[in-house]
Amino acid sequence: MVEDDDVLWIKQPRRDPANEAVHSLITKERMQKLDLLIHLLSNLTQALVVCGPKGIGKTTLLNVLQERKTESRRYCLMQGNADLSFEVVYEQLAKARLVSSAAGQYKQIVLIVDNAGELVPGLITAIIQYAAANPVLRVIFALTHDELQVKRGSDRAVDDCHIVEIPPLSERQCGDFLQHLSTKPALNL
Repeated sequence: MVEDDDVLWIKQPRRDPANEAVHSLITKERMQKLDLLIHLLSNLTQALVVCGPKGIGKTTLLNVLQERKTESRRYCLMQGNADLSFEVVYEQLAKARLVSSAAGQYKQIVLIVDNAGELVPGLITAIIQYAAANPVLRVIFALTHDELQVKRGSDRAVDDCHIVEIPPLSERQCGDFLQHLSTKPALNL
């Protein structure tokens, strides 16, 4: 990890293992949000919403969160879509719980639902109610501001979530990131 005045570059593996590792831009402000997420996961039982405009870096921040492995926390990442049902979520959590109890080391299971705005109405409420009944389970939903407003109409439980706002990049940070990207071979872009 290389540190600059305003920018931290964190090496993150690409989803395609055949490609070389890529860099994700995580600013100091975003690192503070990451630290806040970790603190809230450790100290609150209520669900969390990572909120920001489309393309702001919610998924990147959540990926960095998962890379910060701890002995007491296991992550279960799910992509939100209209076909996702509570039964599928329950099955994935059951698998995570079996692995956790077999390992005997995890005290928390963190369900991360990326693109949670795609979920059918009522599913967020069902997940939050399930998490409330299971003290080892924590939940993070990634939503845009517009999706959050829509979900407030269909899933009233989202009003009880703690919202973590992802800050936008400054003009300088955008320039630094674009300059970094310009040094990469065109195939990686």
